[in-house]
Amino acid sequence: MQTNKSITRKEFLKQLSWLIALPYALFAGLSFKQNSRVNRAKNIRIPLEINKGVTFRDGLIVVKEEESVQFLSSKCTHLGCRIYAVEQNELVCPCHGSKFSLEGKCTKGPAKEPLQKLKFKIDEIKNEYIVEIYK
Repeated sequence: MQTNKSITRKEFLKQLSWLIALPYALFAGLSFKQNSRVNRAKNIRIPLEINKGVTFRDGLIVVKEEESVQFLSSKCTHLGCRIYAVEQNELVCPCHGSKFSLEGKCTKGPAKEPLQKLKFKIDEIKNEYIVEIYK
């Protein structure tokens, strides 16, 4: 004896929708997990006694002048290459030649956005800058 197990069109579409939705749900979950990891801040501690000029350290660029200091991300805004060179008072990306002023403004492309200025605090007890950088 043979039984005919047929399903209705409605049930077929319902099961099909689950098969279609499952990869999207997995992708969304993985994306959320990755983004939550990316947005975590990391604090980098640097001694207050920094030499005047430009220093490259721990994924950031330190620009110290007479009485001021600023911290920039060393990540180029074009494709994310690390900047670790200064030529003629400009920060130079080794990958595609983008150039930035010591204030982080883009002076030559292909990058179009300025370098990210990083927030910092001063720990007067330990005589350190505490710079917040995102991984």
